[in-house]
Amino acid sequence: LAAVLTITGLSAGKVQASPKVYTGNNQNNISYLTIDYSESCKTGKIKGKYTYTMPALQGTSKVVKKINKALKAGYTESQKDKEKLWNYVKDNSKDDAMNRDVVYELTSTCKVRYNQKGYISFSYDHYWFAGGVSNIWTDGMTFDLKTGKKLSVSDVVSGSNTKIRKKILAKYEKKNGELGTLGQDEILKDTKMKDFQFYLNKDGNVVVCFGPYQPGGGNGKSTITLKSNL
Repeated sequence: LAAVLTITGLSAGKVQASPKVYTGNNQNNISYLTIDYSESCKTGKIKGKYTYTMPALQGTSKVVKKINKALKAGYTESQKDKEKLWNYVKDNSKDDAMNRDVVYELTSTCKVRYNQKGYISFSYDHYWFAGGVSNIWTDGMTFDLKTGKKLSVSDVVSGSNTKIRKKILAKYEKKNGELGTLGQDEILKDTKMKDFQFYLNKDGNVVVCFGPYQPGGGNGKSTITLKSNL
């Protein structure tokens, strides 16, 4: 697999896709590949760098196609953040104070965290820098290999949505301090179950991810781990 795309509007490089194929060594006996997309631009003295690792399952079944469509959607969504980065490069290059030798960067690295019992789970580690505070955060995608369904946290943790939310809040506060006194627990209370980001770790437990701007304040990624129902 290979892809080449010419970028216009900025002094830019090309997008290149270099597939790496992985087979075996998993209970599901499913093969997948990862494609590393990279792109660069430069305006004035400021350089921009964008990289994204996109996984894809190998096969032609409806389930595989459904999962790959969701994985491709993640890459497509990241293009919006890439365009924001390019705009920072272009706009800041016009500012004499900002126009210096520096690299603005958006990097998203994907790993397969769990590949057993009919499920496959991916984590994405992100890094963003555009001249100000740098951000790091993690999110994930988890799929049922029988149906191709992208799972939410309520699919992999036992209990009602109310109980699961309480588990998340309790674990988060235990790790990061009380949120209620700041009123920030409303952030977690108002988050829809489908919007909680998570991946399955090697033990099959659920790693719920927060960041880069966490409930209650703070910058940088934070995670909690819940027991799964797998």
